[in-house]
Amino acid sequence: MREIFMPLCLGLMLLLSGCVGHYEATDFDLVELERALVSLSDTDLSISNKVGEIPKSQWPEAIVKLNAEAVRKDETGIYVRLDSNWVEESGVFFPTVPEKFSSSSDPSYKALSDRLYSYYVKG
Repeated sequence: MREIFMPLCLGLMLLLSGCVGHYEATDFDLVELERALVSLSDTDLSISNKVGEIPKSQWPEAIVKLNAEAVRKDETGIYVRLDSNWVEESGVFFPTVPEKFSSSSDPSYKALSDRLYSYYVKG
């Protein structure tokens, strides 16, 4: 029994902590994704959704195809959450107000193109 317990625990820990981190530009069709995020940022969202969670019914097809967990907008841009576990989160960020965006703050950002970033919150 003990011989099975340690590998089982190790496998469970790897499963729970894996897959969250920065993405690479090659993981996406950047032109299609940027076009979708521009259209989403231009959409006249209801007053309650100007900042906060964007309902799945308003997601462009390019975002739906990513199997995103959630899409939210804040005062600096749009976050497309692709992976998360307890305190970690990662995905794609599109700054809609470039002058308010700083890539040196938390979360950490990695440029995918001139207007798209991978983001990672380590928690």
